[in-house]
Amino acid sequence: MDWNEVDRLSNIEAIGDQFLANKQSRICLDDKRNKTRTAIRALGKDTGQSTDKSWLCFGNTLVKLPNSKAKQTLEKDMNILNEEIDKVDTAMMSQAEQLQGHHTARLNQSQSLSDAHQPQLKGFDLKPLSTQERKVFSKFI
Repeated sequence: MDWNEVDRLSNIEAIGDQFLANKQSRICLDDKRNKTRTAIRALGKDTGQSTDKSWLCFGNTLVKLPNSKAKQTLEKDMNILNEEIDKVDTAMMSQAEQLQGHHTARLNQSQSLSDAHQPQLKGFDLKPLSTQERKVFSKFI
């Protein structure tokens, strides 16, 4: 095996490791987003209790805030989480494209020219709507 092949394989492994790390990060961020969404829904419900303040946890600190302020804070957190998830998704898509590029380059080297011009897989380069695009789109529906 020559050094070019070793470099190519180490590059593929590094991209794959980054992809898997981003996948785990995406799972953790999605879990936080779901918990935040649940908290926002719980604050929005009328539970019949006459409390107008709620406890929020900021790191290792518990803070008692009015429900309206708590809901605003949670909604800001939700927006930040959505932006971070969008960034991770974009990074994962570019890493998947890089991995597919390595794969197609390898196929092109090993196959004849007539077989190398097979059509690319369609639909894998789609990007989800951003938060702003979803808001604009929801206005029309």
